[in-house]
Amino acid sequence: MSEHIVLIPKTSHSHTLKGNFEWVFDEGNFRATANTFYLSDWSMGDKPQWVFSGSIGQVVTDNYVGFLFMIPYINNEPLDRSYQLSDGLYATYSYSIPPPPQYHTVRQHKADSATLKVKLDPSAGTVEATFEATFTIDSTEKKATGQFNLLRDDLASEPGHHTHTS
Repeated sequence: MSEHIVLIPKTSHSHTLKGNFEWVFDEGNFRATANTFYLSDWSMGDKPQWVFSGSIGQVVTDNYVGFLFMIPYINNEPLDRSYQLSDGLYATYSYSIPPPPQYHTVRQHKADSATLKVKLDPSAGTVEATFEATFTIDSTEKKATGQFNLLRDDLASEPGHHTHTS
């Protein structure tokens, strides 16, 4: 089990929906109201990472719930493969908890196990994926499953590019 508490300064910020990100977790079905897909300019090691996330609620209103996945950047060739934690997959589940004054607080759990099956086309800026992950939360193992179909953030904001929700 690995969890962290994240304190986030209170500022206004919002995300837009650029695709589809859905999951089943804790006996509920959810569809993200915000998501993101980008190539990081920071990394957890010495190489960039592809970042995919989906969430409902907002950190700034203390009702955030979301998943984050990261995989190592290899090159700009299309990618069709499965990742597990041992392959460099990073997977977390995060949610708002009651904060101290002047902060927003998010509790974050790293996956105990996870599989991400991904089809990524860097030149088109598209990704389709399915995932399964288990998390230990308050000594209870919970399983998440889901799928996403996203357009890379920097392309979604360019004129002439659009996304559709399936």
